[in-house]
Amino acid sequence: DDDGRPLISVFMEKPSKKDYPDYYEIIANPIDMKTIDSNIKADKYVNEESLISDFRLMFSNCKHYNEEGSQIYQDAQTLETILNNKIQEMGLNLCETPKMRIPIKRGDCSLENYGSSPKSGIFRFGADVIFAG
Repeated sequence: DDDGRPLISVFMEKPSKKDYPDYYEIIANPIDMKTIDSNIKADKYVNEESLISDFRLMFSNCKHYNEEGSQIYQDAQTLETILNNKIQEMGLNLCETPKMRIPIKRGDCSLENYGSSPKSGIFRFGADVIFAG
């Protein structure tokens, strides 16, 4: 972000049930970066599509719950654009290949350097950066 704020930081944890109880009434499948990171470490993603699907769910949840034009809504749009651009750069065509069979191995993906710089929250897929908040 131009102001040095890592865009991904608000997506690290799901909203507090105490502070946002309606979130869990509105959003059927809450997900956050910590959950995605845990799923990666537990080898729960069988292919790139399943990993990317969780990112898209996270952004969709955010845009569904938050007011269009709000900072968090805009952050979700920006990160989603970065993700889509990275998918194109990597040559992945998820629309035409919905059942890719490329396994995600532990260590291929990682959430690195969270909180250490304005570019913190960098998500790497292999050697390719997917997110640079």
